[in-house]
Amino acid sequence: MTHFSSRISVKVDDKGRLRLPTKFSGDLQSFVITNSSFKKTPCLDVFPEALWQKKLKEWKGLKNKGLKYQAFYRFYIAGAQTVERDKQNRLSLSPDLKSYLGLRAEAVVVGMGEKFEIWSVENWNKVYNEFTESFEGIYESLFE
Repeated sequence: MTHFSSRISVKVDDKGRLRLPTKFSGDLQSFVITNSSFKKTPCLDVFPEALWQKKLKEWKGLKNKGLKYQAFYRFYIAGAQTVERDKQNRLSLSPDLKSYLGLRAEAVVVGMGEKFEIWSVENWNKVYNEFTESFEGIYESLFE
């Protein structure tokens, strides 16, 4: 299984295409991109397509959660789009995903283990600055 790590700034062209660093694409060709958020700040989750299919099977077990599952499905699962990597190692973001992020000429790609995230620079800086202020407490609560 692919493990995504590190944080990299990438350019976004006028058509909403961003060039993936080789370490994020490897031999993977197909990805599923869906809208997400962290602390009410928009970002995109990007899964290798095979992992997305596995996650969908796991998430079927959530159906008995009623309205919470419906909200999760409408926002996260229904928003998913399959995207093929092109020969220049780029992913094309649809206009609605680009708009959701407020994406301009640059994005930040953040490895999160089995998936990676795409952030607008502005949103990433906001969240990163919050982490910077609270990281010591987060670290202590996890490892001490």
